[in-house]
Amino acid sequence: MSQFPLRDSEPDTRYPQLADALRTHDGFVASVDARGGFNPFAIVPIGAGAMLMVVVYNLNKPYPQRGEPPVPLWKALFWCGPFDEGPHISTILMSWLALAMIIGGALWILRRRLTVTRDTEQLYQRYLQSGFLVELVRTNIVVSHGRTLLPLFLFGLPTTSPEATMAALATLQARLKANRLFVFKLSRLTSGGQLRGSALSLADAALPTDVFAATMIGFQPPDRPRIGVRDGDRVRLYPLKRDVSTM
Repeated sequence: MSQFPLRDSEPDTRYPQLADALRTHDGFVASVDARGGFNPFAIVPIGAGAMLMVVVYNLNKPYPQRGEPPVPLWKALFWCGPFDEGPHISTILMSWLALAMIIGGALWILRRRLTVTRDTEQLYQRYLQSGFLVELVRTNIVVSHGRTLLPLFLFGLPTTSPEATMAALATLQARLKANRLFVFKLSRLTSGGQLRGSALSLADAALPTDVFAATMIGFQPPDRPRIGVRDGDRVRLYPLKRDVSTM
């Protein structure tokens, strides 16, 4: 597999329509997800806060049918529990923590929505300077991220030939066969939660500087191209929007 730059001097022969669209501001905005794809962890604080609030509600709501005196629900949840006997520390801690998680998560999502236009504009300018279309090469190498095992992907710069990428893969496989501990270097190379690739030379100076390794590639299929923006020895990856055709 090869990489295709989005430059007039080096035309993209595999994705011509996509390349043409990405050269224009409107086409770029309509095609590229500047936030790096859907992040399910964005709703974790809200979901966790809501679940905790349900637990607190079931523990602290008053039951008049049991002879418990009626207490306003807001007070039962955020101050005294089912009995109006002054502050109940566990109720206060759990309820206000749950509310803070829900509000904090909602504000974070709102902030991201309000700044997406600005972020897209910034990404477009960076793309014009050092961006290119990335096609991932899936390998049979698996690296660890904490307790999780993830497949390793390779990709090159626009000037990297397909043969060079495959030669780098063959070198990695030979290194791993000769030294199984080399996988830990690859794990450190690709560590982090960001969608990015790192030059293989960062793991070993003898490896190429124009072939990059990545494990975190987002939730879209690996056979869909990504947008890459180079920053020194690393390339930040951005997926296309789901409804964008690569034909």
